[in-house]
Amino acid sequence: MLIKENGKIVASASLCGDVVKYFAVNFEHRGGGVSAALFTEIKKYAFQNGISSLYLVTKPENRALFEGLLFCEVAAAKSSVLMENPAGGIDEFLSTVRCSSAVPPVGAIVMNANPFTKGHRYLIEKAAAECGFVYVFVLSEDKSVFSSKERFDMVRRGTADIGNVAVFQTGRYLVSSATFPAYFLRDKAKVKEAFCELDIAVFTKCFIPALGITRRYVGTEPFCPTTAAYNAALGAALPAAGCELITVPRLELYGEPISASHVRRLIAEGNYALAKDMIY
Repeated sequence: MLIKENGKIVASASLCGDVVKYFAVNFEHRGGGVSAALFTEIKKYAFQNGISSLYLVTKPENRALFEGLLFCEVAAAKSSVLMENPAGGIDEFLSTVRCSSAVPPVGAIVMNANPFTKGHRYLIEKAAAECGFVYVFVLSEDKSVFSSKERFDMVRRGTADIGNVAVFQTGRYLVSSATFPAYFLRDKAKVKEAFCELDIAVFTKCFIPALGITRRYVGTEPFCPTTAAYNAALGAALPAAGCELITVPRLELYGEPISASHVRRLIAEGNYALAKDMIY
């Protein structure tokens, strides 16, 4: 989307799904209503395409600009802020997730489950045995081999017999293209660019107090450097929020840790028998 004046571009922005990106206004035109005009075009396009909520990540110093465009802060990290329009989306989401019957200690697990393996089930069983209640969040982003619906259904069916576990989708607020875009990079060599502090800020400042979470469970990560870096960052940040990170050694099969990526490779190679042994 572009705003032009006398044939010259004075402002531009793009929309990736429901995430506003590359919002830029020429310095000479700031404060003159150009930002509002650009956002009006974004909202119009979003409405025409059935998008009711918008999200953006910006620097803290730009917070006031977007507040003036009716964006509201969801959570802030040292160098970034997640904002949404209209306001209140995070509160509404958490109200639909919150289980009033949850008995402490309350645990949480966030997983992609692409697909749901015996390793995932083992991690959930471990958390359920140590906690009064466990929230399991399955990534909503549709950027995996198995669709969001397929992955959610696999986890829900695979945990239906565990009474103190509830399965939910992450929505736009955990490990999404808005909070943690680097997670979805195909090139894992870019792990140093993995920007996870904002995703962790959303979890610590929104999910932990709203849901009473005091423990977050992860499995050891020998295969994916992005996830390993994310888990290390979680371990450094969670204690200050009153939450403990519990790292569980991976379940092994035939002497090797079970991983969803290995299962996907086996399926691609046509080795369905071995893949079936690892899937729950």
